Amino acid sequence: MAMKVRVLLSSVVVLSVMWLVGCSGHYSCGTTFGSSSCGSSTGGGNNSSSANAFAYAVDQGGSMDGYALNTTAGTFGPVTTYTAPKILANKGGVGVVVAQGKYLYAVLEDVQQVYGWSIGTNGNLTALNNFPVSLPSLSGISSYPYNQQVVITNPAGTLLFISEATNEQILVYQISGTGALTAATGSPFTTSTVSLSPQNMGMDGLGRFLYVSQTSAT
Repeated sequence: MAMKVRVLLSSVVVLSVMWLVGCSGHYSCGTTFGSSSCGSSTGGGNNSSSANAFAYAVDQGGSMDGYALNTTAGTFGPVTTYTAPKILANKGGVGVVVAQGKYLYAVLEDVQQVYGWSIGTNGNLTALNNFPVSLPSLSGISSYPYNQQVVITNPAGTLLFISEATNEQILVYQISGTGALTAATGSPFTTSTVSLSPQNMGMDGLGRFLYVSQTSAT
């Protein structure tokens, strides 16, 4: 399937990235692995004591599901000690991302909200204060199913980016040391000046440049 890819050269977006970011951390999208301090185990179970990492996925029924990966045993499954946090019933998350190795964010496009949790060493999630966060405008994302990375962070985990195709803009939030989100100055940033309906995003390893593809619906 062909996809037109453009590099977003808007100086306002690039400059906002350059002065707000560092150069280390983790970013991802979709079902997302969180770091864990638990050691490896010789056992084959998927409980929290034997997990090397955790993964999380939005459940449309209204919960945030958690899974454990045991690289020693080569097993993957539900965390036995995990209590799934309740969220609004939804059409499916458009992005799940870990920031700073300890915060998990899930974006639900149809309810216009971002949920946030801190990740415990046992894989359990604790809701961050003042979440969920309402989004000013977010539409035209969930209908595009191709390799979506519409929610990412910079490598340092200090910025959260959400692409919004219909209104041709990118929402940018600063992530504090406590996990709180604050809209970056000037956000949302328009991409209409370059006729770009943004969908998937990516960033270089130093966190200096943001790359954006044209929506696959065009």
